[in-house]
Amino acid sequence: MKTGMFVALVLVCTQFAGANEMFRLTATTHSETQNLSQVVADQFGMAASVADWENIKSAIAHDPERLQQFYELVGLRDEDEAICARNGAYITGSNRQYYLQRFDSGPYGGFLVHDQIGSLYLGSWYGLDMNVIASTTEEDPFKGFAITHDRHPVGENVEAYTDAYFGSAANVADWDDIKALVSGDPSALVEFYETVGLQDQHTAVCLRNGARFHSGDRQYFLNRFDSGPHAGFAVHDSVGTLYLGSWYGFSGNIIAERSANGIGPVAHMSQAVEIFWVGKSNATYQIEGVDSLLNTNWVAFGDPFIGDAGTNIILFSTRGTSNRYFRVQESE
Repeated sequence: MKTGMFVALVLVCTQFAGANEMFRLTATTHSETQNLSQVVADQFGMAASVADWENIKSAIAHDPERLQQFYELVGLRDEDEAICARNGAYITGSNRQYYLQRFDSGPYGGFLVHDQIGSLYLGSWYGLDMNVIASTTEEDPFKGFAITHDRHPVGENVEAYTDAYFGSAANVADWDDIKALVSGDPSALVEFYETVGLQDQHTAVCLRNGARFHSGDRQYFLNRFDSGPHAGFAVHDSVGTLYLGSWYGFSGNIIAERSANGIGPVAHMSQAVEIFWVGKSNATYQIEGVDSLLNTNWVAFGDPFIGDAGTNIILFSTRGTSNRYFRVQESE
């Protein structure tokens, strides 16, 4: 029977304004000794920062579907890794940089696990050469575009690479679609550069009007040239400082576009609240919540569950919620 008392009023008031984040990987690798804040600002704009493990963990909320969406959003494949922060800190110990890594079959021996969300692990080491995961809260019209963080031979199946990185809803991006979004608006072109992390003189494989090749095996690609293209660059089209070229026999990053239906809830990851308390062995617990303490009609969240004598932890998504109060009811 219910005891009639609650174990704890877990959260007095939760505020989630501005909680939505978009996560992206840098197209280049970096050492932990570099200015990582500047690295992500250079690639994604001044609103970007090095992503924090705790924010990623809250966004995923131990939901396997959301974890898979996160992988597809940032293009993180099995055993891929990226530098991150934890609670605002880059370093643990004297010189061990935090980083996250995906292990579909579990981490290798000797991997120091600081924390875990399903198949996503938080580790630390030094002397790194990794991509950096960044976060930004700014809205932009180019959130469906992303660049692979590895280079691939253009003679191979580039469509298969975009699927592997970003899921089956992704396709190799088309020059004509990008041009239509940025033409005549220099600020839109800057937004595009910051969203996808395309820096001066960087290249990404693309299509043109649905075609991969200009002629023969000359693969289309886009290239940013802030000071104009180099001599011999075959300019098929341009918009501002962004140029369309073609060549053969090279390896390059691939720019992908995810359809609106494909990215759905992946485009923004909402925060969650972590509720924890010290429980009793074999006691039954129920999380309840209200949006105002003036409301005495507490509503059950989730199903009752059997706790233990240690610390019990529950995560709830807070998407679309600005205020909420929680309590934990104990039953015998």
